[in-house]
Amino acid sequence: MLSIRNLSIDYQLPGAALSVLQNVSLDFPGGQVTALIGESGSGKTTLTGAILGLLASNARVRAGRLLWKDENLLEQTPERLRQFRWRQASVVFQAAQGAWNPSLTIGQQMLDTCADHGFPAHQPRREMLLQQVRLTPERVIAAYPHQLSGGMRQRALIAMSLMLEPELLILDEPTTALDLITQSYIFDILAEIHQSGLTMILVTHDLAAVARLADRVAVLYAGTVVEVGPAGEIFENPRHPYTQVLIRSAPDVHGGEVARGAEGLPPDLRQRPPGCIFASRCSQVIERCRAEVPPLKEGVACWHW
Repeated sequence: MLSIRNLSIDYQLPGAALSVLQNVSLDFPGGQVTALIGESGSGKTTLTGAILGLLASNARVRAGRLLWKDENLLEQTPERLRQFRWRQASVVFQAAQGAWNPSLTIGQQMLDTCADHGFPAHQPRREMLLQQVRLTPERVIAAYPHQLSGGMRQRALIAMSLMLEPELLILDEPTTALDLITQSYIFDILAEIHQSGLTMILVTHDLAAVARLADRVAVLYAGTVVEVGPAGEIFENPRHPYTQVLIRSAPDVHGGEVARGAEGLPPDLRQRPPGCIFASRCSQVIERCRAEVPPLKEGVACWHW
């Protein structure tokens, strides 16, 4: 359904360009949940912003293609991208409080979204979707955002993202700032929604949620895809040294000691080092790693494989 080919994006900063994504190639199969994981600053949100045409004003696409059913979204007009958003691809951002207009009711905003995109104001569908995310329609439709809890606002946002029957749903840290019980509740709802065959992209730091919901996983480090594959294989047999560190450093629910993360700091993206981007922090580094960039081959970008 969606294919990214050799995508490179920079942010223009005073005196330098920050290379946030470097030669990213990924496929997002229809009907599956693909999770993007990696530490903060790895480029996950920039990647989803590129898909939606919502990059920051200082972002520059240096190279690549972003294919939606063979249509390159990077070559489309602002009006075409506006049609693409919500009608074909919708998004649930983190921190739902900032996604709602505080002066309008939840119900009115859901209908306004339909009207603004030329979609019939389908009130029965609005009620059905609110019930699907386990909210009471009569209460939520008449409520202003501040009258709902954080978890209720986030669930209402999920319902609104589905109003225009999109084919792709992007979830960018959908449970940030919510307590663990509410997070689990929301992922239960997302799992039920996925059963309808909706394609999803999940951006999260929550590896437990990824293992529970995702069909495929793409691991990003410093703007580069270092490993991609079925979720079960990634968790049971991670091959890239960074993926191994990432999974080992997840908290142990049984209270065991958490493994240490990678030593050192991420590279300076204003001047990318030669060779493997993870070489300076890798415990398995060899000389070739410092000199040549490993290609993403058979799902892993590592010279050991």
